[in-house]
Amino acid sequence: MKFSYTHRKDIAGQEESDLSKLANKFRRQVEAELSLIRDEPVTLFLNQNDEYRLLTLKTWTYKYKVSLKFILDELLPFWEQFVQRRSKRMKKAGLNVRVSTLIGKKSEVILQEQIKKRLPRDQNKRLWISLERERIFVSSLSRDRDQFTKKLKHMTEYKDPRKWAKAYQRMIEEEQRLRDSIVTQLEKRPYRGNPFREETV
Repeated sequence: MKFSYTHRKDIAGQEESDLSKLANKFRRQVEAELSLIRDEPVTLFLNQNDEYRLLTLKTWTYKYKVSLKFILDELLPFWEQFVQRRSKRMKKAGLNVRVSTLIGKKSEVILQEQIKKRLPRDQNKRLWISLERERIFVSSLSRDRDQFTKKLKHMTEYKDPRKWAKAYQRMIEEEQRLRDSIVTQLEKRPYRGNPFREETV
């Protein structure tokens, strides 16, 4: 199937628009984390190229299985000390460092070293696996759990508390069967980053 030049241009324009939206959304996430770190509202005034560069931090959260907060907490103090040795006017506001510096090779090396130091024995990966598995369970079971909950009447509606206990037990067992089914299915899928196959993480 051949695409006309106009069609290809439209696709490229859509992809650029999607990237801009993604970059803009992530910038707001960085601002939110910085506001917590600085204990005051933070607004980043970045040009489009720097917004795109900032997405490297998002990539690192997936690559190293750590939070954005962890990355900023480890990198910003290092670069602030570095800048402060060269400028007495430095204020702890915003990023306080060029985006190109923050996402550079030196920063990635520092991040790798801090992960090894603060999260030995792959604690970051184990925590990520645990959280990701639970996220999948919650997403997959939400509809079924709602159905179970509707079926399970309140304890006061049972004349015999033992009947309520049995109904509750059946609900827990059914949910466990569904969890086991999800695990069995996903363990067969060797896609990258599958939390049910640790060798892919």
